[in-house]
This record gives sequence, C-alpha cells and structure tokens, in this order.
Amino acid sequence: SHYYDAGVVCYADEIKARLVGGIQPNEGRVELYYSNTWGSVCGEMSDWDIRDSNVVCRMLGYSFATKAWGPGQFGGGNGNTSLYKPYCSGTESSIAECYNSGWSTLCDSSLYHDFGVECTNQLISVRLINNVGVPSHEGRVEVYYNNTWGTVCDEGWDIRDANVVCRMLGYSFAMQYRTSAYYGAGSGPVWMSGLSCTGRESNL
Repeated sequence: SHYYDAGVVCYADEIKARLVGGIQPNEGRVELYYSNTWGSVCGEMSDWDIRDSNVVCRMLGYSFATKAWGPGQFGGGNGNTSLYKPYCSGTESSIAECYNSGWSTLCDSSLYHDFGVECTNQLISVRLINNVGVPSHEGRVEVYYNNTWGTVCDEGWDIRDANVVCRMLGYSFAMQYRTSAYYGAGSGPVWMSGLSCTGRESNL
C-alpha cells in the first residue's frame, strides 16, 4: 500500500548536481545548484574530461563516468550563472573542490559550451517527489528500476536509509526521515521494503 511510502529531508548543501536532458537518468547535461539557482558547467572543449565527469558522477551516487560529453549532446542550459572552466584531479568529492575560474555568465556566449556526462555502476536511481512549495531537498523517495519509477515502503525506514538516499542525490546527509506517505501517496510498483542500511553505502 502506498499509505506507507517513505520520504526524506536532505541537508541542502551550497552546491549540488543534477543531470538534465538525457534519455536515461544516468546521463545528461550537468547542472549545479548554487546561490539559489540552477546553472550549467561550461568552458572550452579542452576544459572538460573524464576526470571532471568522474567527480560529478560520484556526487550523484554513481561509481564513475563512462563518457565526458561536449556541447550540444543534451542541449544548452538556461543561461544562468555557471561554473566556468573546472579542472579536477578526479579524486574530489564535489566539483566545488576543483580548481575553476569562478561562477560566470560567459556560458551565454557561443564560444563556450555546456558539458554533460554519462555515469555508470549504479543499480538503481532515486528522485524526490514533493508538492508545490516544498523545497527540492525533501520529498517522497522514488526508485528507478527495470525502466519504471516506483516507491519505497517505510517498513524499517530510518535515518541510516535516508542518509544513503541523500548521498545518491548529491547531498551530504539526511536531516530527517519521513514515513506514512508524508509527501503524499505515490503510484506504480513498491520496489523496496524492509531496508536495513548501515548508512555508509553509496547506493540503496
């Protein structure tokens, strides 16, 4: 029953990542949430490689990147302020730790490009679904498995499970966990029930 759908409230880091425009949830244009708005990552073609992509994929809970995509693959960003010319060693836990040329609006120029990635080694993907007016860092947990989005039953659901979900979404940790369809009942299959995470896993 969806009456028992689980939810979380994640710690809203200053910078978090998402992938936009891909066919599958593990690929897309890289967008970063900074200063209360979503923007892209841009620069010249030589400014983006697999090392930068690996950092973004790990922020999203994947193990590594299989492709560093250049401009046009997933469309252009919205023109908001973007991270300009990042240079990562590949070992950073966040792209914010990488050397860069700051936050810029130069991505509006045709001389610069929005970058994308393709990530791998994540058995499932997760997302948060919430009502209008609810912050994006909290919501009902939904799991993408077998080409279908479904929910998680709250049987055994606790802060350790919530921590894993939040890290999969690029947050540092969970502040709260929710039960009894706090964010409304979902639809489709209930993919998981009776979870018992230690809280240190990279994936549910």
